[in-house]
Formats: sequence, C-alpha cells, structure tokens
Amino acid sequence: MTTQLPFNLEDLQFDLDLNNIEFEIDAIQNEILQFYIQTDLRFRRAFYTNFTTQFFQLLRDKARLKQPVTFSCTGQTRSGKSTSMITVGIIHSALYGKLFTADYICGNSMEYLEKLRDLPEEMTRNSFFIVDEEKQNMMGIGSFSKKLKLTDVQNITAVYNVSSVMICPNKISAPDSLYSLRCFGKGIFKDKPTLPDGSPNYAGVCRFLLYNLQGGDRVNGHPLGMVYIPQYTKLFPEFYTTKLTSDYMAKKTEWVNSELKGQDDVLAEMRLKIARNFAKDEKCMGLKKRERASYCSVKLGSGYTSTEILDIVNLTCLIEKGLLDEEE
Repeated sequence: MTTQLPFNLEDLQFDLDLNNIEFEIDAIQNEILQFYIQTDLRFRRAFYTNFTTQFFQLLRDKARLKQPVTFSCTGQTRSGKSTSMITVGIIHSALYGKLFTADYICGNSMEYLEKLRDLPEEMTRNSFFIVDEEKQNMMGIGSFSKKLKLTDVQNITAVYNVSSVMICPNKISAPDSLYSLRCFGKGIFKDKPTLPDGSPNYAGVCRFLLYNLQGGDRVNGHPLGMVYIPQYTKLFPEFYTTKLTSDYMAKKTEWVNSELKGQDDVLAEMRLKIARNFAKDEKCMGLKKRERASYCSVKLGSGYTSTEILDIVNLTCLIEKGLLDEEE
C-alpha cells in the first residue's frame, strides 16, 4: 500500500557548494579532529572522501532488495543530528511510497518497542524509525532483560523490513547497527557567515563521518567517508516540513517536560501501564497475590524478571485499593 507523496524524490534539488561552506565545531573538537587526521591514515583518507552518493545509494539498494538497514548516530548536542536523520527517514520512507511522520520518531528504545507492538502492520512494514536521544541511564529494575528484548525484537523486525537509527550524543547506542554516523558540525556559509541579527547563517547541511560496524571491530568501526546530509527543512516542500516540525517539536516538548518533572523513568511507566491492563482482567484480579504473580508471569513471558513481576502485581493491588488510577 503506497501513499500519494507531496514531493517527487527525482525532482529534489539541493545545491551544495562545499567550497563555500565551513563546518562549525568547537575548538577542542577541532583539535581532536586534526589529531586524527595527522596520525590515522585510514581516518584521513575517509575524511577527505565524499561518500554522500554511496550513502544515499545504500538506501536505494536496501529498498530495492527489501532489506532493513540500521544506523547509530553520534555527535554533540544541537549539532544537527536529529534534523539530518529525519531527512534520511523521509527519503527511506519515500522509496517505499510511504510518508514519514512524527509517529516514527521515538524518545527512547522502550517507546520504539511499544510502537512496534501497537502500530498497525501497514505502518510498521517497510518503515524507518528514529530513536531520538537514546537514553543510556536505563538502569532500573530489569533494564538488562529489556535491552535483550530490544535485540530480540530487532531481529524479528527483519521479517517486516523495519529500519532504524538510534541517536545518542556520546556513544554508539546500537552496537548491532550496520553503520554509524558521527556528526562533525553544521555547515555555515563562508562568504556570509552571519545574518543581520548576528546569528549564524547556516547552509542547511551537516557533515557526518560514516563508519562500517560490520566485521571484527564493532566498537569503533572502520571509517568509510564523509556524508553531507541536508536538513529536511531545506530539502522538502515547506507545507510538508512545517507540519512535521510542529509535530516533532510537540513530542520534544513532551519529553523535556517529563524529564523536568522527574517522570522519565520509562521502565516504571511501562510496568504501571502493564499493571493497569492486568487490573482490567477479571481473571487476574480474582486471584490471590501469589497466584496473580504466576498468572502475570505466564502472560508476560520470559522477558520479565521475578522482581518486575512482583512490582507489577503490587501495582495491581494498589489499583485495586483505589490508591492508583485505573486509567492513565
């Protein structure tokens, strides 16, 4: 099932004169970059190799072969990672005749799991998900088993051809990815670096070094070349990007507000949601606590620890006593 797209991929144009663009990074990052260029021959060769055409051909090849592709994206905060990865998501989706929307942007891996479970098959099949600012501090109850479950689901998604990119500021957050993209700055026009108000005159493109994570060195990978990815607001029709940006910013605001309120414990939220579902199950609520634990364990499967099961059962008891709301 295809969707009428508001643009034609073949008609898209993005004039990019790299000679008139410099990429903004801080002084320390620049020193680190220069060190690698001077001391690492493989890095230097990759840094001066434009791999953009090969990167976007990879997306086309994967779409033609109906194969999923997984990326990990790293780089400093506000370096343009998210907007560039949205560009990748839009292009990937369009190759399958699908329209990329904010529904495919997740705040963490647990939300990604929930979407894979809850979205209808026509939305999930041949799709591209962005896990934005992947959380690395998920050390709550059962977090290890949840990460294992995530790996299991990613293996299963091969059947439905689900591709993804996981974004994390400081490390490769998806070691099972095929490739990693490391952001090396936003582009600024050299001939006119600032706007009249003094703000940077961004060119609408970000620079990434593409690493191959397949093979023996899956921690750091092998650098292949530089990929220059335009930001989606500069590439696609304004009437489409305006709505996408509005929906995306609404999701970002929701994530930030949750963190400010101390409600960003994803695992705790998931257990509460599961407990609320069990509270609606008359068979479950008719059992004594020990039997209820066995019932929940069988229903949830092996991905949950005994400690998690007990916590879920205790939550159902609190809901039963009216101490917690039955509805979200």
